[in-house]
Amino acid sequence: MMGGSFAFSAGMFIFGWTSFPHIHWIAPCIGLVLMGIGFFTIFQSALNYLIDTFQRYSASAIAANTFLRSLFAAVFPLFVHPMFRNLGVPWASSLLGFISVAMIPIPFLFYIYGPRIRKRGKFTAEVMS
Repeated sequence: MMGGSFAFSAGMFIFGWTSFPHIHWIAPCIGLVLMGIGFFTIFQSALNYLIDTFQRYSASAIAANTFLRSLFAAVFPLFVHPMFRNLGVPWASSLLGFISVAMIPIPFLFYIYGPRIRKRGKFTAEVMS
């Protein structure tokens, strides 16, 4: 997840700033590949983390994750199209890239503080014992 967060953010910026017509089409595709690798890595790691953390309740944890992901997927198109039209592809991609850069520390924080957080959890304390 740690490496995927860097790949996803880098892919967002590469895609956005190579989307001009005078730049060869392979450059934004490289950004999309990096975004895909980053997203897949983050997604798979998050599912593994949920399953390992909430062993007895893993189905419910995955269901909650799927519900929130689907909620974001339903809301995202409402503002993305106007955002890309008004800001342009480079700046709209950069805005999303800056948000993803702000989230890069999250996997590192889970790595460092995860055991302490899990010990305090109502549903995760049994995994830690």
